Amino acid sequence: MTPSFEALTYENGFEVEGIEYSKDGVEMANHDNPYIRYYHGSAFNMPFNEKKYSAIYCYNVIHLFMEDERERLISLCKKVLKKDGIMFFTAFSDADEDYGRGEELEPNTFENKKNKPVHYYSGQKLIEAFKEYRVIDNGSYTEVVGHKECKLRYIIVQFSS
Repeated sequence: MTPSFEALTYENGFEVEGIEYSKDGVEMANHDNPYIRYYHGSAFNMPFNEKKYSAIYCYNVIHLFMEDERERLISLCKKVLKKDGIMFFTAFSDADEDYGRGEELEPNTFENKKNKPVHYYSGQKLIEAFKEYRVIDNGSYTEVVGHKECKLRYIIVQFSS
């Protein structure tokens, strides 16, 4: 099973916004779905203002950073999440075939491509990363990307302030 937030779509009346680091990615997303507002840039530099969101969907992003940045990303998401809002994160699993390849920069974070660290989560470590939240669901799944099977983990959490 591949987990999703399919119910939280613009088709169901939600205002949906996205952020993408790749300019080409933003252009493709705008072409594929003009009903969603996409921002080009890093979540770390988003001008969020005072806007609060009911849900945050962070697909295969958190594992691309070192520990301090992963913690900062979760903190930024918490800052813009409404009370009782939910977050859905996916990340690389320590069961993935690439786990352990390259230089280990910090525990479970490897650089097998220059300047591109990748963190691999165990189920327990993903839960621990969201210790301030109530875990609604978590698990693992396999996703085929091109010719590669990627082992991923997901977590759905709720924050009640």
